[in-house]
Amino acid sequence: MIGIGEKKNAMNWNHIQQLFRQMHIRFEQKFKDYRIAFRHFDNNFDGTIEFQEFVQGLEFCGIAMPLEDYRIVYDLINYDNADCIDFQKFCLINIDKSNDIHKLIEETKKNRQFQ
Repeated sequence: MIGIGEKKNAMNWNHIQQLFRQMHIRFEQKFKDYRIAFRHFDNNFDGTIEFQEFVQGLEFCGIAMPLEDYRIVYDLINYDNADCIDFQKFCLINIDKSNDIHKLIEETKKNRQFQ
């Protein structure tokens, strides 16, 4: 039997996967290439994307969502809690790699427990 917490987590993960799918589709339509999308998001050309740049980039792509959802997606992509997202993390938006995020989060949690 699935507990309430597990069911809520499953629903949240489904919602998150839908957000990633939506972003992936828009990136493919608008940019055709993740490198081009990343360059467009990186407003200050420092090779990374901060949260504000991420939100602005998604809005430019026509993706509007509650601020909380922007934060959830950004934090998932930024799985190691660095100050920003690099290109490698940005590519995790690709729906073919979205399951990798879940694995990376779990690995990061385990590594933090041993430090």
